[in-house]
Amino acid sequence: MNYYVIYTLLFISCTYAVQPSLKLTISPDNKYIERDSEISILCELRDPTDSKDKPVLYYVDPRTQKRTPVTRALLNGAVKQIPELFQNVENRARYQHEGKNHIKITKAQVIDSAIYECECPDCEAPPKKDHKEFFITKYAEPQLSVTPDPLIEGNQATFRCQIDEFYPYTGIEVLIHHHKYNTTTKAEVVTANHLKNVFEQNLKWNVSLQVQADWHEHQFECIVKQGKLLIIS
Repeated sequence: MNYYVIYTLLFISCTYAVQPSLKLTISPDNKYIERDSEISILCELRDPTDSKDKPVLYYVDPRTQKRTPVTRALLNGAVKQIPELFQNVENRARYQHEGKNHIKITKAQVIDSAIYECECPDCEAPPKKDHKEFFITKYAEPQLSVTPDPLIEGNQATFRCQIDEFYPYTGIEVLIHHHKYNTTTKAEVVTANHLKNVFEQNLKWNVSLQVQADWHEHQFECIVKQGKLLIIS
């Protein structure tokens, strides 16, 4: 007797729903961008269902943290409660409207440093917003001074490091006669409007030391980290 066994193979097709996502593209994709660079900023909703939902690109004012949708009207200065950056005609002239949620900054300046956010507030199930921050750098060389000059053994000498109108400050290291000094509590960094981490900054650092007998030729080095660049003087 022959037995025939019939196997029925069931192929179950599993369909995984791909959720919409937001993509904020800033080019060049660097946290620190040099002055006079050209910057492209684009907010996209990646939705496989091809829904009619529209994303929104927001500019976040670093001074007030207030968000403003980036529109052609904003770049033309034709909106109420316009952020300080766009109140200035010369600033607005650097911004070009490339399309919906797409702008370009030409010859970027320090004041263009900002946070941008890509969001879809009207989506039925809003995806997680995407956001990025970048800083436009301005480099300056530290200025050093030692008083009195010449140094006199046993007397006090003051070592000063100062740097004006640079951005952004990210660290400092001071070497005096091969000894590294604690700069955390001695470095004073301020801005013109006395708000930390907002645009051009000034730094002052000083220490008073007793002149030692072996200080025939004093060595004083101030290394200020501006963005990701080390400026040594």
